[in-house]
Amino acid sequence: MDRNVTIRYFHLDSLGANPLSFEDAVQRALDLGPNPDQREREIAPGIVIRLERLNRREGLLTGEVVRVQRENIPPEAQAHGLVPLGIGGLGHSVGFAYDDQSRILAIQFDPRGVSLGRFLDYLSVVSPGAKFDYQTVLNEDAWERYNLGEPRSLTLTVASPQNLPRIEGEVGSVLASSKRLAEISSAPIVTIEVSMGHVKRRNLAKDLVDGVIRAFTDGPAADADLRALSVKTKREGLPTDTIDFVRDFARDQETLDLPSDDHDQNFARRLRYLIRKFNLRLPDLRDLYA
Repeated sequence: MDRNVTIRYFHLDSLGANPLSFEDAVQRALDLGPNPDQREREIAPGIVIRLERLNRREGLLTGEVVRVQRENIPPEAQAHGLVPLGIGGLGHSVGFAYDDQSRILAIQFDPRGVSLGRFLDYLSVVSPGAKFDYQTVLNEDAWERYNLGEPRSLTLTVASPQNLPRIEGEVGSVLASSKRLAEISSAPIVTIEVSMGHVKRRNLAKDLVDGVIRAFTDGPAADADLRALSVKTKREGLPTDTIDFVRDFARDQETLDLPSDDHDQNFARRLRYLIRKFNLRLPDLRDLYA
């Protein structure tokens, strides 16, 4: 497991005529059975998710959610060559903590683990009434600065673009272009830049730029391996402003000393780090969202 631990923050809203809270939805998953395998659900072909544990700690709802991999398991590298691992499966684990006052979920970001989208899909499979909308928590002034000006250029860099979701409309065309460029060039990372160049008093279509930003921050592409997403905006009589939406994601990252031979201790250290960082942000998050 990577020792670089990244935490991201999302605001959740329950949807539907009879909305189910996040706390109740996760509790229903825990109630599926005392053993973790009883809590497994296949949310899509070959994608099995389970709630590993759930607790209350320091006023937060905390837990661990796991993607279970039983197919296409990589071999073990031994001195004489590669040999099958001969195991029942791999567990790709992420920790999370939820504050019910602000409805903010802090969750470990790991492309090999469980994304927020898949976690919420799992809760919906467990409880069909569990439907949630979520928004990425950004540093406070990112959207404000963006909305003050008109977009002049958009730069998007994404790794593994072949995994981007299918979306209709103009935003879908941008994502499809990324996939097509990756296929043609066999490139693992693709950058797209759209700019008005030196043409004065002309701006990019704001609806399109809004849509791309939303797709990668709050929408169907929020789980993508996004390396860059920046917009240059211009206000009359003022210099060009560059808003870096990746940098302005509210997130914390640190390299931790994680044991590879003791999962409980490994998870405990990740969760301690997550809770510590979450608690530092909570006063401001509650002011904004509670």
